[in-house]
Amino acid sequence: MYRRFQYGLLSPKLVTEFMRDRMYKPFIQLILYALLMVIPVVINDLNHKGLSSTYRNAIVASFKNTEIDYKIEDFKLKKTKENVEVYESSVLSVVNVRIGLDGKSSPKLYCVEFREEDFVFKVSGVEMMKYNYYDFEELQSLEFNRLSSENSSEWDKVFSVCDKVIKAFYKQNVVMDGIANFLRYYAALLFLSLCLALTYIFRFKNVINFKVMFKLGAYYTAPFVLGMVLSNLFGLSIFYIIGLVLSVVYAFIGGTEILTKLLNSDRK
Repeated sequence: MYRRFQYGLLSPKLVTEFMRDRMYKPFIQLILYALLMVIPVVINDLNHKGLSSTYRNAIVASFKNTEIDYKIEDFKLKKTKENVEVYESSVLSVVNVRIGLDGKSSPKLYCVEFREEDFVFKVSGVEMMKYNYYDFEELQSLEFNRLSSENSSEWDKVFSVCDKVIKAFYKQNVVMDGIANFLRYYAALLFLSLCLALTYIFRFKNVINFKVMFKLGAYYTAPFVLGMVLSNLFGLSIFYIIGLVLSVVYAFIGGTEILTKLLNSDRK
């Protein structure tokens, strides 16, 4: 299996040596590729650093010049005024104080929602985890009204809690996230293998049968796999693009190599 990965990555012409593989082998190869692609996802989940600086800045900006007459005192969310004005936005509701962004600002929509007795962590509006105030010392005496200032020290308390609950969420869900991404990557690799096989059909029709096309297409996904691994590790999509382009180019090189071998064998 390693040789198929090595040739698929570095020696596209040599991949044609595996054109007579049994049909189950490319599927196993793609399973191994999908597992390889999941590794950076698991590493990132286990080492998640919490909110990014871009996300933090967007949240702080959304609270600018906003009066939030609430505070946390005696492990409860309390009003600081008797008649608190009703205020609704993407980060505040009538009943709860919410620290988060709307769906347009973030695809995952992290949200920490502060309630009277406790607070919850939500992802895309779905409640994931619930916490009590007494579990976080930094929340005591937190005054939300001070969050209207971008330089308020209260933001340090809020983001400290946000980072803790986000890290806990990713660590608790690392297995499910890994399985979900494995299935997603495996489906993507099958689709890419099929697409590469179809490129052979249009170019080498009646010369190479579909089974051979699919097997070679699966092995030529190696550059794409490496590109996805590097993209997930370093957060640079350029690796993914380069890998995809190389996979397509290698597929044409492999097809040409097979055609050359067939022509040479006919001459002999």
